[in-house]
Amino acid sequence: MEDLNKEARKKVLTQGTIIKLVKELNFGVVETENNNFLFFHISNFVEDDLSIDDLSEGDVIMCESQIQESDGRASAINCERLEIKGYLKDYFIKNALVDPSNENRFEQFCESSREYARFLKDTSLDMEDINAVADLIENAASVMKIKLLRPKIAKISAKYSEDKTAKELFEIFDELIKNINPTPGESQEMENFKIFSDVLFSYMKTH
Repeated sequence: MEDLNKEARKKVLTQGTIIKLVKELNFGVVETENNNFLFFHISNFVEDDLSIDDLSEGDVIMCESQIQESDGRASAINCERLEIKGYLKDYFIKNALVDPSNENRFEQFCESSREYARFLKDTSLDMEDINAVADLIENAASVMKIKLLRPKIAKISAKYSEDKTAKELFEIFDELIKNINPTPGESQEMENFKIFSDVLFSYMKTH
């Protein structure tokens, strides 16, 4: 029993981002959410038919971190790629009008925004377009003015017809705007939407 507990303490489930690949050796390095670094070999992935060429720097994975007794090095085992884009798109559409003002969920909201910003850094998004959308949202003084932004955001989105990932960012904004309660006096959803915009764009500017 003691050996089992010892083994359990060695493994910690964590999420991280691939920051380096050495494809000729089938190795890579993951940076975890706690800013720790884990080494992995392609054989550590649970997908049987996965090759090192299927991975890219910036991919988000879920794995277990394990300290190797032989050299004390931290390794990633039982690795699995996350469809982080789809997961976060669903998360924001369901929660971005609520979580920014929920003190119990604000940290998760910030971490999700930061992760999505990291995911978007490899797209063709032009920061001029991001700044334009940010200014439009910041200057909208009512729910109706927010809702009137949908055609303008759609026009910007059309520029990214060849970049599905970039286009989905604007789809998230369009869906959220559509879902904002238009009832007079119901301004919290609008404020949360503005917080979401500000937090996400701030993280995007740091990556």
